[in-house]
Amino acid sequence: MTERRRPMRPEEQRARDEIRSLPEETPRDDFRMRLRQQFVSPSASEENQPSDAPRTSETPDPSPSTSPRLRRSGSRRAGHPRSRRVREEPNPTRRRWVVLGPSLAAAAALVWMVYSHFFVVQYLDWQQATVVGEGEVLVDGKPVRPPGPGEPWPEMSGERMVQTGKDTELTLLGERDLLWVYTPQTKAKLPGIQRWGPRLDCELEGGEVRLTTAPCFRPTLIITTPEAEVRVTGTTVAVIRNDEGTCICVFEGEVGVTNKMRGDDRMIPPGKRWVVRKDGEQTDFQDLEGMESMKLSMLRDGAEWED
Repeated sequence: MTERRRPMRPEEQRARDEIRSLPEETPRDDFRMRLRQQFVSPSASEENQPSDAPRTSETPDPSPSTSPRLRRSGSRRAGHPRSRRVREEPNPTRRRWVVLGPSLAAAAALVWMVYSHFFVVQYLDWQQATVVGEGEVLVDGKPVRPPGPGEPWPEMSGERMVQTGKDTELTLLGERDLLWVYTPQTKAKLPGIQRWGPRLDCELEGGEVRLTTAPCFRPTLIITTPEAEVRVTGTTVAVIRNDEGTCICVFEGEVGVTNKMRGDDRMIPPGKRWVVRKDGEQTDFQDLEGMESMKLSMLRDGAEWED
């Protein structure tokens, strides 16, 4: 079936005749050259095209990437394989850290717990305070009121300097394994302990401290004076500092002493006393005096240790 054309109207015929009467223009050489380069190498033509040259619909870009439709279908028609998502291979170093990370953190925490338990300096918790006499007790130079027996004493913490009056005797129980006595007119620091570690330190400036330890006592107690360094392990002993010098009285156990002036070391046996004078001279071992031996015996026998 043939479609019959509608006859042209007069105004359409005039428009057709005017268009046919226009002179035919030949394309310029530079336009023909640019058009040929675009069909041969589109990317090269875009690079060579001046930045001020307008882009028109007469110079289409046949690159498959110019339209979504060509990107979806044109590349496959041109023989390009369909792109696939490449699975990233795991990094072995990253996998190793993922596996070892929790183990290393647990090991570091364990090492810190052991180190802090054995070697970090801690202070004794004094659990009992008994005061005999009506004199005052000074802690770092300030008077404090002692609590009742068995009550906590917050002021007695850290390496505080404790001083007793002329008629005051102070007894402290530390960590259930050390009984510590300040006799009247004694000035000494509270011991700072490395829990279950190698040593416990105390500085005696004047007066007398007596002490006895429980069977479970583990640290080495170091009592220092200007003349001597006394090393106590599991014993009952008194250390006296007066105008003569330093006197060490051992009731039971053995105590090591270093003469700081001369560098001599001695082990004092039980039942003996040894004096290091202020000028560095030292005496021979002497027997304990009756009064000192009796006081140390009462201290040891009166200690009640918890299991």
